[in-house]
Amino acid sequence: MDVFLREINYQIFKKYVYYCLPKSKLNDNKFGTLLINEQLHCQIFFTKQMVMELSVEKNNQPYYYLHYEFIDFLNAIHLFHDFMEWLFPKKTIKVLICCSSALTSSYLVEELKEYIQKKS
Repeated sequence: MDVFLREINYQIFKKYVYYCLPKSKLNDNKFGTLLINEQLHCQIFFTKQMVMELSVEKNNQPYYYLHYEFIDFLNAIHLFHDFMEWLFPKKTIKVLICCSSALTSSYLVEELKEYIQKKS
């Protein structure tokens, strides 16, 4: 990748990360410091050398650490989303559908499955 484009993509990626972070959890609106709860504290750092550091402390002890160089935009997004999924796991929702004739319930189940597949 061209060095000039890499620097521009790195700046765009920093803005992308900021907009992906839950604003309600940002500590005093300081970029990169998230307070998940009393025990979990997360920090995200960007260096001038195009290196990103993601760290999590649990009960003031190191719990998770990821340090990587920004090579390309897609790779960085993939690593960041893996981190966010680990930090904020998706909740499973269970649904119980009851019907006497099974016609409308089976239709509803198929529609729900299709909707979930589209959103995934």
